Amino acid sequence: MLLHIVRSLAPLLEQNVLQNLELLHRRSEVVEKVSKHRANIVEAIVAGQPEKAREMSHSHLAYIEETLLDLTREASRRERSLRRIQQDSDS
Repeated sequence: MLLHIVRSLAPLLEQNVLQNLELLHRRSEVVEKVSKHRANIVEAIVAGQPEKAREMSHSHLAYIEETLLDLTREASRRERSLRRIQQDSDS
């Protein structure tokens, strides 16, 4: 049963990851910062500094989470504004 659930959730997870990557790639500064984060993590791993790599990974994930939240809030504000404009024009 658990295997069935995991298999059915995998496509949803993959779709969610792809949507998030699309959102992130809409801003060049985000792409640059994410690339820099990843390079720093790899550098710490290659240098044999697991604690530094772990710390940088946590920082990277926090940045991604905050950026996605900001982008989602921005999209939500934009949608509300468009609805208001449409309601005003319908009146």
